[in-house]
Amino acid sequence: MVRRTLWFVTVTSRQPRVQELADALRNLIEQGAGVRGTARRMGVAHSTVSQWINAKRVPGVADVASLLEVLDAPSETRDEILALARAAAESSYLATGVSEQLAAMLDNERRAKRIIDWSPLMIPGMLQTSDYARAVFGTGPDAETRVAVRMGRRDALTKSSPVELVAVIHEAALLQNIGGASVMSEQLEHLLKMAELPSVTLFAVRNEAAWHPGLLGPFILYEFENRRSVVHLEHHKSGVFLYDKGDVGAYKVAAQTVREAAMSAEDTAALIADVLNSKWR
Repeated sequence: MVRRTLWFVTVTSRQPRVQELADALRNLIEQGAGVRGTARRMGVAHSTVSQWINAKRVPGVADVASLLEVLDAPSETRDEILALARAAAESSYLATGVSEQLAAMLDNERRAKRIIDWSPLMIPGMLQTSDYARAVFGTGPDAETRVAVRMGRRDALTKSSPVELVAVIHEAALLQNIGGASVMSEQLEHLLKMAELPSVTLFAVRNEAAWHPGLLGPFILYEFENRRSVVHLEHHKSGVFLYDKGDVGAYKVAAQTVREAAMSAEDTAALIADVLNSKWR
């Protein structure tokens, strides 16, 4: 058997579009000849096809076209998957820059069915005011662009079919002085207003709560209708997306544990109002 030369990118941190391509290929292959049958028809190793559908490697557009040909995929399906292949080829990178981080997060927020955001020391990004975000980003050359993009992220919560946001914060986030009293006052008022949206549920964990895995750091869990869940971990100048089933499962457990440690939504609103009136006004 003649083995074809394959063009692919090794993926060290899978981006949403890469994972979406992998999921689409997996569904098509499982409905068709299976991994080994597909590989045999294409003249490639079955391990290569396995890596494609598990987002370990990104296949070249030509390889995806060949796969669609041997599986005799419908024309509409071919167009959709080839578009995914082209997008994945452009986004196969480790997310270490500001623009890449924002692009990937926006993509997840746009496609997610539910987002669980655990933010122990800051107000979650989707719920921040512009002045609060400005105080976080500082005065760098791209600060205003980052603020504008962050404000645009609210659209996911107010569109006709909004994403469901479950935001869990630590009491410390309400007390942390970011931008001064006037900024914090406006921010907490905005937080109470956003919590009234049908798409937003807000919970707070008190300082007195016992140890829970959320104390190890913030994370965002994205849950989708027809895709596997994704976890985002953000650091000072970089971040990483987790797709491994075991890793994501651990964060799902952590999210549930943090939620159980939190107050009710009603008590959370009362706490925010109390902190607003006693500390920031």
